[in-house]
Amino acid sequence: ILDINKATLDHYGFNREELLNASLLDFIPENEKTNFKKNIFTSVNEGEVTHHRNITLEKNGKRIIVKTFGYGLQYHLKNCRLIILLDVTEKENALQKLKDKTEKLITAQKIAKMGYWTHNLENNKFFWSDEVFNIWERDKEIFQPNVESFNNTIHPDDLDTFIEKNKLA
Repeated sequence: ILDINKATLDHYGFNREELLNASLLDFIPENEKTNFKKNIFTSVNEGEVTHHRNITLEKNGKRIIVKTFGYGLQYHLKNCRLIILLDVTEKENALQKLKDKTEKLITAQKIAKMGYWTHNLENNKFFWSDEVFNIWERDKEIFQPNVESFNNTIHPDDLDTFIEKNKLA
């Protein structure tokens, strides 16, 4: 480490001397070091940008998920790499929670044999959840939900009533 900015010092909780006298590997969990070495210490040509996802450690030991960008350059006549770390921990945790909730919703729909659909009146586009396709026994890869195809799924005896009620809605 040849230089460090104040934002990094503040974010990680180290002082300048601690970071300047350390190796990048000092801030990487043991089980992540092989992957980190592969990503970061791969040769980078001047002007070339690389990016990876890594885990780093704050001074207090807290793990941080970072997007790491490396840029090859000359610094004081040395081949160096400018490394930028963006903390994406909150973003990745939020995405994981969203994925978990989506999986639970899909499971609940399957168990309850219930799905949902939307109809965007501005562009006349339909969206059906996977379970609606299952309930209506339609192949998601073939069937395209739209007003006409949806109306074709309604029993002929019920179609006029459905269209009339839909106009009133």
